[in-house]
Amino acid sequence: MQRPLVPELRKSSGAFDLPSIITGVVVVGILAAGVLAAIFGVIPFAQDRGAKQDLSSIRTAEGVAKAKDNRFMDHAGLLDTGYLQPSSTEKTTVKADTKGTCYVGLAKSGTGKIFYSTDARTDPEVLEADTDTGCLTPEELAELIEEVGGIEDGTPEGAPKKLKLTAVSALEAKATWNPVKGATGYKIEYQANNGAWTTRLESTTETTVSIYAQPKDTVTVRVYTLKGEGMSEPSTATVRLPDSAFTNPGFESGLLGWTKVSAVLTNTTYKHAGGMSADIQFSSHAVEQVVTVPVESPVLTFWTRNAVPKVLVNNVDVATAVTAPAAENGFTQRSADLSAYAGKTVTVRFAGSSSEVSYLDDVAFQGPMAPTAPRSVTALSKSGTATVSWVRPVFTGGGIPVTSYTATAWTGGSQAASVKVDGDQLTAVFTGLEAGANYTLRVRATNQVGTSPDSTTFGPVALNTGAFANPGFENDLLGWTISNTYLSTSNKHAGSRSAALNNFAYWVEQVVTVPAETPVLTFWAQQNRNPKVQVNNVDVATAVTAPAAENGFTQRSADLSAYAGKTVTVRFTGSTGVGETYLDDVTFK
Repeated sequence: MQRPLVPELRKSSGAFDLPSIITGVVVVGILAAGVLAAIFGVIPFAQDRGAKQDLSSIRTAEGVAKAKDNRFMDHAGLLDTGYLQPSSTEKTTVKADTKGTCYVGLAKSGTGKIFYSTDARTDPEVLEADTDTGCLTPEELAELIEEVGGIEDGTPEGAPKKLKLTAVSALEAKATWNPVKGATGYKIEYQANNGAWTTRLESTTETTVSIYAQPKDTVTVRVYTLKGEGMSEPSTATVRLPDSAFTNPGFESGLLGWTKVSAVLTNTTYKHAGGMSADIQFSSHAVEQVVTVPVESPVLTFWTRNAVPKVLVNNVDVATAVTAPAAENGFTQRSADLSAYAGKTVTVRFAGSSSEVSYLDDVAFQGPMAPTAPRSVTALSKSGTATVSWVRPVFTGGGIPVTSYTATAWTGGSQAASVKVDGDQLTAVFTGLEAGANYTLRVRATNQVGTSPDSTTFGPVALNTGAFANPGFENDLLGWTISNTYLSTSNKHAGSRSAALNNFAYWVEQVVTVPAETPVLTFWAQQNRNPKVQVNNVDVATAVTAPAAENGFTQRSADLSAYAGKTVTVRFTGSTGVGETYLDDVTFK
């Protein structure tokens, strides 16, 4: 038998059935939404309101399902039970998870917007491409979006899609967008608080740009696609910058809010953005301010030109590192991790340099960011492997750890191999590289926000299969433990360097495994200046096995077959009374 449009509200006993009453209200709500759409269909506000009313009807229907059936239902289930009527289903749908414990409802307005609501978020909100509903998987949500006709972002034809403007700090908003196929560049304009439009960049090939404004400004950016001489209509995005922990962070009101230590000035010639910067001329000059470090954004950032100011928090020096290279007006952004002070009120001081004037501008706090590059990269090769070592970045991101490091080996201008290790490791080992070939090596650090730039390049390093690392001292004294020893470039057997051992207080040593098949230790030393050789602190005899040849060096050898296959410490010590001893090209044969 066909269900009545409005279920019977009164049972034979005379008692009212509450779920039936609610279902009747659903139908009334649906009819109201239909009337609104019919009368005000051409008015965007009314179209959006009609979509929200449909979601309210779905919410009430799901409430009935939960009350009567103890679970949320998909759209088809609500229609089949009569909790929801077909007249509201055009561009409206709902889906529950497999157990019926949650649901997501969608309704598309005539304006192109898709509104959504869930069991946990009942007030309708605009659905964005990256919205996490907390109920459905991304794949399920994508199918549901397609059911109502997909997301229409209103982007003009040819303009960049998915333009986003995000508040990075109280002074900076960052715009990002998808690249447009065939674009020769992009033009960027922005305005603050609905003021005049300012051209940020006439043409750029980048797909991200920073916009600088003042705390609490409402910033709008528009991005045009350039194709040859043509230009598209713009995509637009808007964001409101948060308030600043610092008073007058860009020195636009002179030094208002800052406490001066000696005669600090302002400068209108050199500034990062806006009209002024602080001019700190000597190491005895400084500006400071008492602030509370935000818990969610504990990274102190500032822009500087010329000498780098020293940063102190409660009179304690803190390390800073470059996090954005020289850009606007020659200023470089530097950052410091103040997560140890998150939520605390502290005094932040910027002190000048004794070498030259420091220009300081746009001081802010922002959230964690990608780390800076690893430091002091070195590499050694022995036994067919290359081992790369490094020091942690000065700035690891701001209260978050480095999760991984990636070392890359390059030869002939092309990447030959890469090795990824966990963030608590500071070495990486390459195997399978070509013996004898020269490699340069770099390292990047990654945290949950992003990846650092490459470290400085180390090398080239020649991959060798010998037991000794750096056997010819071509990579300085890396791999060797030393006492007093230094390098010589004027006395060497081959290559460009040797180790100089002046007397018995000068020595070099290395831990090696003596090859079982080739246990004869050989090395080159200048004639009549023979270093003493010890294995595990025991003297071993050496003999000349090749006469003086290149640059007056003689080859000497020692039989270490008694140590074949064993790991030992081999030490070379300078001689007494014969002047400098030069050691080069140590190996096993």
